[in-house]
Amino acid sequence: MNLDIGTIEGKLSEILDLSLMEAKVYLTLLKREEGLTLEELKSLLENEDIYSLIKALEGKGLIIKGGGDRYLALHPRMALTNAWKIYQDKVLKELLKRRREVDKLVLMIQRFQEL
Repeated sequence: MNLDIGTIEGKLSEILDLSLMEAKVYLTLLKREEGLTLEELKSLLENEDIYSLIKALEGKGLIIKGGGDRYLALHPRMALTNAWKIYQDKVLKELLKRRREVDKLVLMIQRFQEL
């Protein structure tokens, strides 16, 4: 099993639709049990919109805001389960939307055929 951080970041991106920077922030927080503040994260990740990254990771269920304005990574089992569920819901919504579009297209083509 490859434990290279780049490989792990790539897999998080590929499988759970995270950006590479979101994966990097999650793994950075995971290695810091005490978490990090926004300022500490900013100093580690120069030129990144850390606020957007934090909001995205919170929204995907990977991190939480702890005490003292510190952000903490959830345990990988919980975090990835959360992220998978959110990703699965997103994909399912997209599939249902596409299905409705196909149904409308079928009706349109049937009407065309009847002309």
